[in-house]
Amino acid sequence: MDFKDYYSVLGLTKSAKAEDIKKAYRSLAQQYHPDKNPGDSKAEERFKEINEAYQVLSDPQKKDKYDRLGSSWNAHPGGAGSPFDWQAWQQQGGAQTDFSQFSGGSGFSDFFESIFNGNTGKRTTRTQKPASELQATISFTQAYNGCSLKLTTGGKQREIKLKPGIKDGQTINIPSGQGHDIHVKVHVKDDAVFRLVGSDLEADLHVPLYTALLGGQVNFKSMKGTVAVKIAPETKSGSKLRLKGFGMPLHGREQEFGDLMLIVDIELPTNLSDQEKELITSLAALRATS
Repeated sequence: MDFKDYYSVLGLTKSAKAEDIKKAYRSLAQQYHPDKNPGDSKAEERFKEINEAYQVLSDPQKKDKYDRLGSSWNAHPGGAGSPFDWQAWQQQGGAQTDFSQFSGGSGFSDFFESIFNGNTGKRTTRTQKPASELQATISFTQAYNGCSLKLTTGGKQREIKLKPGIKDGQTINIPSGQGHDIHVKVHVKDDAVFRLVGSDLEADLHVPLYTALLGGQVNFKSMKGTVAVKIAPETKSGSKLRLKGFGMPLHGREQEFGDLMLIVDIELPTNLSDQEKELITSLAALRATS
């Protein structure tokens, strides 16, 4: 397989700083995100490639290891070819950290797996056993904030941590240390207020009739706390208001969020008094003659 130049993938050079890497990633990820390119397989592959590059270059340990190997990765542990003596290579200064801390995970290229899915020390052949499959159900709030789950497998209790932004149906792979992985499929309960659309959230914003007509402000309780939403005069029911950064956390990306889309739902007044009815009748007559 060919060497992957992760710097070129992000449009950078090897001298790029952490801030440059993050900025380039955000720009490209937004451009090629599947939600913005529905049905475009090329954009989807490009998005995966961008994410893979960022996974490596944003992690100091992975970046250091990648920079050490470079295009000569195939001559080092994890590359194709004959078995490699890890201990001898370490003694010669070829490795300074433990490769076993990295796991490939689905969605990464063979090149990524070859470099970051090796084990230090003597290489061994392991027979892969069928994976154990478990189901876990969490609330929407737990999915938003992240949470810990206690699961029992093989008579032993394990605690796993779910990062913020995990989605319904997403599967987490956990190495068991016994020759097979544990697959945990996560189910997220529906929420009474919020609806998930990609990485964005959608909710109804109830606006009093008079505020919709004259303009004003309505408070909305978002997942980040109460926010004051400005309502323009003569706002129509069904209008959409976007709050940037108030959506679902992007899974695996710290402090990155989708947007919140509020759909205006105009509330009609009830239990009108006689005076209110007279005023509304007068207004209707005025509009009819204008």
